[in-house]
Amino acid sequence: MGIVRFATIGTSIITTSFLTALERVDGAEFVGAYSRNLENAREFSRNVNPEARAWDDLDALVASSEVDAVYIASPNALHPEQALRCIEAGKHVLVEKPFARSAREAEAVFRAARDRGVVAMEAMRLAHDPAYDSLTAALGRISPLRLSRLSFCTQSSRYDLVRQGRPSNIFDPEFAGGALMDLGVYVVNVALALFGEPGSLCAKAVLREVPCASGARRPIDIAGVAVLHYDGHEASLEYSKSSVNRLGCQVQGEGGTLLFDSLGYPRDARILWPDGSQEVLALRSEEDARAFETLGDLGNMVFETRDFVAAVVGKRSVGREAERTVAALRVMDDIRHRIGLEFPLR
Repeated sequence: MGIVRFATIGTSIITTSFLTALERVDGAEFVGAYSRNLENAREFSRNVNPEARAWDDLDALVASSEVDAVYIASPNALHPEQALRCIEAGKHVLVEKPFARSAREAEAVFRAARDRGVVAMEAMRLAHDPAYDSLTAALGRISPLRLSRLSFCTQSSRYDLVRQGRPSNIFDPEFAGGALMDLGVYVVNVALALFGEPGSLCAKAVLREVPCASGARRPIDIAGVAVLHYDGHEASLEYSKSSVNRLGCQVQGEGGTLLFDSLGYPRDARILWPDGSQEVLALRSEEDARAFETLGDLGNMVFETRDFVAAVVGKRSVGREAERTVAALRVMDDIRHRIGLEFPLR
């Protein structure tokens, strides 16, 4: 395969960020966008490339010989169904997080992709950021680990709709929204990357009743905390779409404490040693760091997209990513069960 030709499902800010990243990836190009509203799709496509296609019929998109891969950034609840339709048509899929509503749904999509011989990967940008290789390597130097605090908390621009009692897809349980699915998914993935799967966990959440697209009112999580239990190590995970974390993250070991400023895009990381000295860690190469200059905190989408394109052309495997996606969703399934939040079937 020469150039990997991408179509997108969804016209939100995250899709725009993905296409900005795509421009920085060799061997890939944008060919068109899908939206339920054709005018929205046309406007979005033209703003990126005046010659790009627009679809309001998903069957027409997946049947198009001009499309090799589809980036799916629709509401969370639609991810598995849309991914399966693309896979059945022989398209590779890069699915925005969360990949699915549950581990069972994710396993079905990955199984279909293997059977069809196409690539399916979650757009979990942190899993492809070299910064996390540096952080993982540092853990052995401060072990044994005892206490950790990982946090991704930021007040959503849509939270005002919740306060006003108005519906919003990202806070709608019928669309598998909420704080855990939107930001907690990052924290769970980082915990698994750094520490592996826990032996058990406990969890609590702040729930708020919200109006849904159907007209019903249901509870959704706006913030939460989970504690993952490891052998001799407790890891506290915080996530919120209604408040802001200003303290960063830390991993405490008997040999020292690892601090890093941001879970979504670590810029500053250091080890504080017991004698009061500290060591600043190099997180990315100078070449890699330049990929972030214009993209800000979403710059690690470049690494994610580059790895996906490499998988599509047969230069790398996505098996490890698929295993972590399913493992993270298993943890999130457990958290949702413990906080009493179940998503209604569509």
